[in-house]
Order: sequence, then C-alpha cells, then structure tokens
Amino acid sequence: MEVLFDNGTHKNLLLEDFGHGEMVQANVHLIVDSGKGMILDPGGHKVFKHLLQE
Repeated sequence: MEVLFDNGTHKNLLLEDFGHGEMVQANVHLIVDSGKGMILDPGGHKVFKHLLQE
C-alpha cells in the first residue's frame, strides 16, 4: 500500500498488491475522508479506451 496523499483528514491510498500470476492487474485506490472510505478501481486504458480518446 502506498500513500499518495494525506493531509490528516483526507487520504488517497494506492492498493497495488493485486494481480499476481495470471490475475488481471488492478490499480485500486482507497479514498478516506473524515474516517469514511470508498474503494475505487478506475480501470485502465483498455477499460476506458473510448473515454481516453476524447
């Protein structure tokens, strides 16, 4: 786990320990704000191909 941002009340953590062997690589983020969190998997260039083209 890598801390990308932390100002005391808001954190963005990169959970990059997924995707071993033949598993799909994932770039999962944990966003925590005032003690409440949300797990996000923004996908990659294959998932958002059309979005990145615009």
